[in-house]
Amino acid sequence: MITGTPKNITILLQRFPYPAYDDDEFLVILQPFLPLVLVLSFLYSVLSIARTLVTEKEKRIHESMKMMGLTNMLHTTASFITFLALISLSMLIITIMLKVPLFPDPQGFRIAVLPKSSATVLYFCLLIHGFQLISFGFFISRVCKTANAAAISSSIIWFMLFLPFPFLQPRYSILGSKIKILWSLLSNMGICFCCQVSLQLIMSTFFF
Repeated sequence: MITGTPKNITILLQRFPYPAYDDDEFLVILQPFLPLVLVLSFLYSVLSIARTLVTEKEKRIHESMKMMGLTNMLHTTASFITFLALISLSMLIITIMLKVPLFPDPQGFRIAVLPKSSATVLYFCLLIHGFQLISFGFFISRVCKTANAAAISSSIIWFMLFLPFPFLQPRYSILGSKIKILWSLLSNMGICFCCQVSLQLIMSTFFF
């Protein structure tokens, strides 16, 4: 009703969307670069595993072990466990580097690269990647006959298996589940998709 009498009107404003959310632009930038950093960080490990196995084959170490009564399966298992122990330590260091707060933000607080992700899940994903990394090194050692050829071919093939990801990463939301599973069978695509999904979950505030 219009009375002509002035009244005090209180106006309450709040920003949309509500409630408050974290707009971390660093995670957007990290999406294409984190998988690349992980692939390059394991490049020397793949090269070293393949070269070590082929060197043993060149020096006839397997035959020497067989002459002493050690079966081929037992020797392969021992090599796999040795590489797995070293890779597990590397994965632990990477997990610590991604989870421990090291870098100060503009407010002076120290923040981690992935502060809201689970360290256990992150280490488990990296450990699975370590299993297939070692398996890839064993595969290259069975194909190549010299240590130098194994080192060169393993490094080239390892990086080539990453190349489809820059083309699939912008189209991840429109890819079907079967297509994603088929691409994940490649050595590096699985960990790349894992980084993609985890960063998307962090940005959408549905943390794992």
